[in-house]
Amino acid sequence: MRLVPFSAAVGVSIGLSTTVAGQAPSTPRLAPVELGVGVDATWLRAGLFLDEPVVAGPMMHVRATQPITRKLAIEGIFGMSRWFTTKDVDYRTEALYAIQIKQNIWRGTRGGFFVTYGAAGSWTRVLVYNQLTPPFCLTAGGGFQWEIARRAALRVDTQGVLFAGFFPMGGRLSTGVSIPLGSYR
Repeated sequence: MRLVPFSAAVGVSIGLSTTVAGQAPSTPRLAPVELGVGVDATWLRAGLFLDEPVVAGPMMHVRATQPITRKLAIEGIFGMSRWFTTKDVDYRTEALYAIQIKQNIWRGTRGGFFVTYGAAGSWTRVLVYNQLTPPFCLTAGGGFQWEIARRAALRVDTQGVLFAGFFPMGGRLSTGVSIPLGSYR
């Protein structure tokens, strides 16, 4: 009579262990690599001095995002414009580039909020020559990304730009579409 409870307990424990062993591992999957395109409203100081005017204009950008972990990704952004008008200054920013970290701070089922921080540089036209500046400008900002389909997401973000970490140079407000190389879900 004592064997019946023991054999029932062994049978239940074997049944539980086979269910657990038969399950697939539940490691969260990394977000896909994304390519993006968008439009920016950009305002930048026309030079490196505080008395220089701030110039505003539209800019088109392309972006690549490579996830590192579930919360962190590295991004490269290149924006180009020929519409900056600097009639009083012989200095024109024609392109910006940035290398930044995108950190997810909250993620829902179809989208989430993030912060960005990194470094930026520019391609400028000064008088008659072009100048490519190293990424001396620090950037920081945030935004949100919302998945509108399995293979597309809407992204809106804003960033401030500081020269050498303390001197305000300008900012950008951006909206665009992200296309994953794979699917979001």
